[in-house]
Amino acid sequence: MNFFGKTDIGKTRSANQDSFFAGYLCDMQDNNRDNNPLLFVVCDGMGGAAGGKIASSVAVDTFVSNVKQLYYKKQYETYEQLLSVCAQRANLTVFSRSTTDENLSGMGTTLTAALVTDDRICVVNVGDSRVYAIKNKKIKQITKDHSYVQELLDGGQISPEQAKNHPNKNIITRALGSKENVEADTFTIVEKTDGIVLCSDGLCNHVDDTQILNEFYITNDTENICQNLIDLANSGGGRDNITVVAVSFLQ
Repeated sequence: MNFFGKTDIGKTRSANQDSFFAGYLCDMQDNNRDNNPLLFVVCDGMGGAAGGKIASSVAVDTFVSNVKQLYYKKQYETYEQLLSVCAQRANLTVFSRSTTDENLSGMGTTLTAALVTDDRICVVNVGDSRVYAIKNKKIKQITKDHSYVQELLDGGQISPEQAKNHPNKNIITRALGSKENVEADTFTIVEKTDGIVLCSDGLCNHVDDTQILNEFYITNDTENICQNLIDLANSGGGRDNITVVAVSFLQ
């Protein structure tokens, strides 16, 4: 098993408003990581260059620290509840910053995260950053975008092809920090997978699912997977910040 995360400013933005985390819940030596869950987080900030970056970094830091604290104190009933509570705490922290500092008013961020334990992968999502599961040369989007375009798709008002280039692709309907309370979706994967990929929309707006799948199996080097996918997104226009976290369970 190996993992890697990378973020890139893209080709048109003046600042990178994405943040991510990829690592073990407990800081231990490499040979003492048995039964130590892995946590992966991607946040895509909004609200101006400064506000967006602060929102995403504060959300990542708050979410990760709370998951670590509650997990090791066993202050949760299910992993889904653990992730939901920590997403809400991250939301409150971002919301508080945005309402007490006029320079940060209106800032917010997406949050998608995956907690990998011995027997399952639990996912939480707010916004349009994504988690994909990969198995047997097939890819499946686990999260569902909280976006205006997704609502049009769900209502049958546009086709998947129309959604790819819709002018309002950047409008999201849920974000951390926009309200005092936020509803987070949770998902659980119990079957074995070959790997997972987390990303901000700067990747999936330029790189389709098949390209992500193909890059995953080209090499088992997750650093190369991340870099290759970022290169593809930049080749496709790079109109947004791009963040990718790749996790491979293949030997």
